[in-house]
Amino acid sequence: MKPIKKFKIESLEILLIIFLIIVEILVIYKFRDYYWGLFLKGFGSSHAKLKSFMPQPQSVPFPFKDGEALVFRIDMGFFPVGKARLTFEGKTKLKGQEVYLIKFSTNTANFKDTETIYAELDTFLPLRVERNINLWGVASKIVEEYDQKEKYVKITKTELGKTSEQTIKSDSEIHNVICMIYHYRLAGNIELGKKVAINLPLKKITIEAKEIRKVKLPKGKFEAFILESVPAGYDLWFDIGPKKMPLKITGAITFGNAALVLSDFNYSPSH
Repeated sequence: MKPIKKFKIESLEILLIIFLIIVEILVIYKFRDYYWGLFLKGFGSSHAKLKSFMPQPQSVPFPFKDGEALVFRIDMGFFPVGKARLTFEGKTKLKGQEVYLIKFSTNTANFKDTETIYAELDTFLPLRVERNINLWGVASKIVEEYDQKEKYVKITKTELGKTSEQTIKSDSEIHNVICMIYHYRLAGNIELGKKVAINLPLKKITIEAKEIRKVKLPKGKFEAFILESVPAGYDLWFDIGPKKMPLKITGAITFGNAALVLSDFNYSPSH
């Protein structure tokens, strides 16, 4: 009789183990999305690489709304010297063509610049940029007219009553730093190690996503994609969240080595 009792005890233990395994499998299945998120998070910067191999949805939700306003602190080295504001105004028309309208203003003690930017739908390539600048009390106006099909930009500058024109031709579409920010945000597929050629009116650069890093800004703490340029001078930090907010921008202002650091943001729908 004793061997039979031992057999019954072992059978109960086996059944209990099988039951616990089945329960664990059911729990993991029910919360599979949560555990998958932990799995990706455990890979750190490899998250972006892994995500890039996943199938992308056919229609990507717009990561920013009409009226989105981003406020930046302007830093020169360790010193704050002013503020900048970047606003996405939504759609408008330029010479009968439907385009995006972006406004970018910079305000420091001796430099003020207001830019009105018209960009192509989908690509965010610039079509026209109107700038009103005041540098040390001297006012000037600059108009940049882009022909992306013919690959050139015509720049007209008016200052102290004199007007000058310059046409810059290129071998590919011509980009703009501000438009490039929205293009990255709309694409939403920043991939670590991927290099992207950027053709600015006066310079060609390559942008590469170097790493994902935790950063601390006036607005709070973020995890950010860190993008750097070759040659150096154009650095972009994007929040890894769905809005891909630009956290830091270097190279958008044409004086010194100024950096724009996100200090506030809000939504004020324009229509």
